[in-house]
Amino acid sequence: MDFLINPNTHFIKTLFIIESCNTMGHIHVAEKCIDVYDSHYPLYISTYKKKTIKPIISNNGVYDHETAMWLLKKKLKLKRTILK
Repeated sequence: MDFLINPNTHFIKTLFIIESCNTMGHIHVAEKCIDVYDSHYPLYISTYKKKTIKPIISNNGVYDHETAMWLLKKKLKLKRTILK
C-alpha cells in the first residue's frame, strides 16, 4: 500500500497540535510529533521530486527542512513559555 500524507498537510497538522497544547503533557506529545515529522525528511524529499505538489516551506522552490523544523521548534518553545 502506497499511502502517504501530503508533507504540507503533515506540517500544518503538526502546527495545529502545537497550537492546541494546554498542558505540559500536551507539550511532550507535540515534541514527539515534531520528532515524527523530522524522521520523515527523506520521504518528503522523494515525494516533492516525484509529485507536482510544491512545498509550503521552501527556498527557491526547493523544500527547506531546516526552516520547517526551526518553525515548529520555535512555535513549541513559545507555547511552552506561555504555559509555564
